[in-house]
Amino acid sequence: EASFTYDSVQRRLPLIVESVIDKNSYSEALQADLRSLAGEIAAGEPLKPLAAPSAEWEDALAPLLAAGDTWLSAPWFVVENYLYKRMLELTDGPTGGADPFAAQKAESLDGAAAAF
Repeated sequence: EASFTYDSVQRRLPLIVESVIDKNSYSEALQADLRSLAGEIAAGEPLKPLAAPSAEWEDALAPLLAAGDTWLSAPWFVVENYLYKRMLELTDGPTGGADPFAAQKAESLDGAAAAF
């Protein structure tokens, strides 16, 4: 596959997960859970139910789960958002809800400080 969607999901999303691991001091267990998520995405595995979905997530995922959709066959917009939801489900408990992207945001702001 050479489409934007395939490349975005199969290559880019696992890189996002890896960058979160690299920029945070997570326990080995949490790192392993996140790497498992990255592998699941790269392999195009079937989507999994969320641990505690909102009604909106339940409605969005139910037909995809019933159809056996994968990270690579489900609609790109849903998968993109699903990634962040899955990452938050993994990181919120062990980190007390700390933003997994805080370090990246701070680096971006520091790098842009001269422009202000």
